[in-house]
Amino acid sequence: MTESTRLQVAAIAALYTLWLLVWIVLGDEPGGLRHHHWDQAAAAAVAAVAALSMAWSTGRPYRGFLALHTIAFLSLAGSWLIYAEGSTPAADQVPLPDPYLLALGSGLLSDALYALCAFSMLCAWSYLALALWHRRALTPQTLVVFTVLMTGLGAIFTGFYTTLYATKLDTPLGRLDAATAVLEFAVVVAGLLCVLLRVPALVVWTLVASVILIAGDMAYSMDVVPPVIDAVWMFGQLLWFAAIMGMRRREASERARAASAGGETADAEGRSGLSGILILLSLGSALLSPLVWFVPSAATWKVFFSVLFIVALMVTLVWITDRFDDAVAFLRRYVQQVLRSRLLSDDWRGAPPGIRNALQSTRLGTLLDEFRGEATRLRRDVLFLGRERLYGPPRERAAGSPVCFIVMPFGQEWSADVHRILVKACDAAGARAVRGDNLFTPTDILEDIWQSIHAADFVIADITGRNPNVLYELGIAHTLAKPVLILSRLASDIPIDLATRRVTLYGQSAGDWREDLAHKIQPAVAALVGDCS
Repeated sequence: MTESTRLQVAAIAALYTLWLLVWIVLGDEPGGLRHHHWDQAAAAAVAAVAALSMAWSTGRPYRGFLALHTIAFLSLAGSWLIYAEGSTPAADQVPLPDPYLLALGSGLLSDALYALCAFSMLCAWSYLALALWHRRALTPQTLVVFTVLMTGLGAIFTGFYTTLYATKLDTPLGRLDAATAVLEFAVVVAGLLCVLLRVPALVVWTLVASVILIAGDMAYSMDVVPPVIDAVWMFGQLLWFAAIMGMRRREASERARAASAGGETADAEGRSGLSGILILLSLGSALLSPLVWFVPSAATWKVFFSVLFIVALMVTLVWITDRFDDAVAFLRRYVQQVLRSRLLSDDWRGAPPGIRNALQSTRLGTLLDEFRGEATRLRRDVLFLGRERLYGPPRERAAGSPVCFIVMPFGQEWSADVHRILVKACDAAGARAVRGDNLFTPTDILEDIWQSIHAADFVIADITGRNPNVLYELGIAHTLAKPVLILSRLASDIPIDLATRRVTLYGQSAGDWREDLAHKIQPAVAALVGDCS
């Protein structure tokens, strides 16, 4: 939360505190706050103006969502201006002949405007739910749990309003109030569905504010209305206004972030499979809500706290699952960043506090520590190729017998005899011998050698004479961790770098070096072929 946002919240809280003090002092005095309910009407009108202003500056789907709420709060402001408790005329009063005045005196017009408010809210939340559903629909498991929970909430609404309006359905006002109750329940259902589909936190706060207003209307429907409901209702309207002001700040910060990122914005992550399982846990908790009815208190407060209990439970559980989903998304981005940066990584504890706490509470942080440690150890044993590769990526190997790549000097007087002996030994062991000068392709010779060594099962290298090309190809074979059989006629030709390697010397005796090489090479090649198979 930025400093400007804190100042806005503090200003709204101070305004509410000032109103509350004046309301306590003046109460129902003539010309006081409750005269024509101008205070409640003014708060609703201000919320409508804020919603309309925000609708112009935001994009879909929240533009339509806020525009419909503008209509809702304008209707609410009008309903407050003409609302009066106990407005039904007494029997000894003079009847009102004018139909408009009759509707005004009976409260029908005020209730009709409030019904329009509830209908506009329903359209707003339904529009938002449809837009979000196309992006990330709920899993069937989550949808079943949500349906069960909403059925229980509907039972609470039905039980409350049935006893209240059962005897009034024969009048237009009674039927209008019953229809309004259905609209209010639908608003709560559509709003909670949007929360499940994952909306920003400030939009969730607008739902909380709307539910406070709906629960307050349930209290206003009672024969005896607790005076404190006025304060609760004003709090709900100001909370809605504060959420809209926060959305304006959030919109500005997101635009700045998108501009710095080159116009790219990250889409919200969808829900993980664990989200549905966690929401299942809410079912058992929601069943505890009927216990509220056994608490010794007024029926008005039982209804009020039952509705708020279910909504608070849903919002809390969804918030928990959102934090877990954010942690999983961070985990995926962290792994991708480590792999793309050649196993270099930063400590995940530098993440934002919310994600850091989620990683710690779910023990995903321990997993990241282990991953980071393994990546650090692997980096010591891996040779990374840069963007400019000396050789292309290796091609797939063809199926068949084991392949031996022969590395030796070409054009020497003894080269043909050595090559013939090596090929004969490979044939006897069931391997296919390949030599670099036998590769006839239009590509670079070094590329061919690289591909051939990579495709070979083992390599035989004759380093007699310390030929540079032979030593170069031998280095490639060692880099690729190929099994290598090193040969030499002279011990003095063994470089110091290969002194620790096992080198097969031939031609050291007084006899023919060819027979000595054939005698030594055949069992060695057979052993290599056996290891390959």
